[in-house]
Amino acid sequence: MPSYTPRVVVCLLKNGITDHKRAILVVLVILSASTFLYTGCSMFQQDSKDALPEKISYNFHIRPILSDKCFACHGPDANKRQAHLRLDKEASAFAPLTETKGAFAIVRGKPEESQLFKRISSEDPDYQMPTPASHFGQLNPHEIAVIKKWIRQGAKYETHWAFSKPVKQELPKLKDSSWCKNSIDYFVLDQMEAKSLKPNEEADKERMLKKLSFDITGLPPTIAMMDRFITDTSFQAYEQMVDSLLSRPSYGEKMALQW
Repeated sequence: MPSYTPRVVVCLLKNGITDHKRAILVVLVILSASTFLYTGCSMFQQDSKDALPEKISYNFHIRPILSDKCFACHGPDANKRQAHLRLDKEASAFAPLTETKGAFAIVRGKPEESQLFKRISSEDPDYQMPTPASHFGQLNPHEIAVIKKWIRQGAKYETHWAFSKPVKQELPKLKDSSWCKNSIDYFVLDQMEAKSLKPNEEADKERMLKKLSFDITGLPPTIAMMDRFITDTSFQAYEQMVDSLLSRPSYGEKMALQW
């Protein structure tokens, strides 16, 4: 616990919190929140250093950025829309800008001629987007690089994923696929490699079953369950234990607690 914690506890006691334990609890909650925010900021800063995807997807990479930073002024709300520009619609995004003669928000294959890229990468507060007055915050270098690469690749828009027919994707090519046990693992590990992350070591079977049992039923595993799981060396051991726990009344009781 940080050195300033006792001073904070004293301050809380002087301001109406008379229970010492409650005061310490408040401090711990504050510290936990601060740690979460700091971790979140660190992760956000690390994201700006991530490697660029080989193929930029509008739905997966671009739409989240535009939705967060641009759609408030250039999105579906006509009452708040600026410069008659909608970036959520392909036809509007490629149409000539009404307030800048001869200019286009997006020019396929040419980010240097696209007003979108020029403004989000500008350091001039009178020209850059989002404007400092909007308080949306500027795009980080990684986001700017992603948009630049997307425009250079043709700035292809995509329909919302909910309206797109599912298409089976080829498994990503990995440096080492020994960790993967199914096709989903390939995609998970591919994203981890892009962020220079590695999977944690697999837990021993005792810890694995304890976590599994608590997650599914809210109860610790029995000794008989533990013995059966440890001695089962088959590839389906984990899957069969999951099925066994899901079939127990305690699973239904745990789920019913939320209702």
